[in-house]
Amino acid sequence: MHELGHTLGLRHGGADDVGCKANYVSVMNYFFQAKDVHASRKLNYSESALASIDENNLVESSIIPGFPLDTIYWGRTGTVVSGSPVSLGEVDWNENGTIQSVPYDLDINYFTPKDCIDGTKTVLTGHEDWSNLRFDFRAYSDGNMAVAGALPAGEMDPESLFATGASLDSDGDGVANADDNCIVTANPGQADLNGNGFGDACEPASAATDLSATISASPSTAQVGSNLTLTLTATNGGTSPEGQVFLSQVLPDGVTFVSVTSSQGRCQRNGSAVGCDLGALGASASLTVTVVLQPLSIGIITTSVEGTRSLVEIGPSPMSTGGSYSPPSQRGRRR
Repeated sequence: MHELGHTLGLRHGGADDVGCKANYVSVMNYFFQAKDVHASRKLNYSESALASIDENNLVESSIIPGFPLDTIYWGRTGTVVSGSPVSLGEVDWNENGTIQSVPYDLDINYFTPKDCIDGTKTVLTGHEDWSNLRFDFRAYSDGNMAVAGALPAGEMDPESLFATGASLDSDGDGVANADDNCIVTANPGQADLNGNGFGDACEPASAATDLSATISASPSTAQVGSNLTLTLTATNGGTSPEGQVFLSQVLPDGVTFVSVTSSQGRCQRNGSAVGCDLGALGASASLTVTVVLQPLSIGIITTSVEGTRSLVEIGPSPMSTGGSYSPPSQRGRRR
């Protein structure tokens, strides 16, 4: 895909050959050509021209507006990829542990394993790739085209690229980036409590995404053979969006499944459970899933619901059939 981009007129910096730019999220950027720096990122050309960064006037108190990933990456030492979560709202470019109020100069696209060695401080410009693709590539000859048997000047050969990705260990924890579930923070044990593929060391701070969930039932008196509607609500009470939310409910015994719908995303029944892929959940936003069941006999129905990303659980909630009962809303808890 990277070489195809060259054939279609793109360079390592979009419109220029400045590599490893923090504000250019594209497979044309050596940082993002493969998935060794940000494993969960989709391989894509840049979808927007992000704001320029002046390396002679770096500001730490704000982030790149509209940045499409959850982490901003840059290189300042030549051998280590630095990273800062977007949720922090600020970037410690020189990594001295202090957010400085006075701008300063620093080369932030210096990373020798990816051949980013320009050694200058300049204005790093963003670039939107898709509308700038040149499909009539036979009509130009500027030394940028990737043709069979040859690479554009300065291009890394595939063997070097993948050897770099296989051996690179940006956080120095002894786990190569290709296998590391948290590339920018050392976590040699690779702990991942909620099993979402992101190491616990890289999970957003709890203040950034505060997920909770409730469950309610209607009507308050459930009748055998009549519909019992369960409403599951997932809420993000934090200040940052949650990238992906999943809900699953184990269907109780003694009921007939009728339907499941959601306010966003999609749900389906899988055997004895209902699973929902609800997509992103914005800050201070909520999503609902409606499950309709029919009790088959008088008694107690017990069900449970689980949401994952930053794991949210709702414990068992008993519901009676044939009598009057109002099931309690149960607050989810983070793990």
